[in-house]
Amino acid sequence: MGSLLIDKRNYEVLQNSKQLQLNHTEFDILWLLASRPGRIYSPEEMLSEIYLPFPQSTVEKVTNYIQSLKEKVGDHYIHLIEGQGYRLEYN
Repeated sequence: MGSLLIDKRNYEVLQNSKQLQLNHTEFDILWLLASRPGRIYSPEEMLSEIYLPFPQSTVEKVTNYIQSLKEKVGDHYIHLIEGQGYRLEYN
């Protein structure tokens, strides 16, 4: 799976020493999930936690950000818990 290093101060994510290109929202979602690995966040919680502007932000937008994030970091880190939300696992 490789290592994943998240640097909040510099808004950088390194995977196996290679910098990933995340946009601001993708970084914020990853940071939120990584701040409490294993905790499940619903899309609505993510919207409020990372202060995405309402009403433009929808659950569908969160899903799109998650999908993009999974493509960049690998889908083995971020898991959908059906009917509940998403969580990050470092297994």
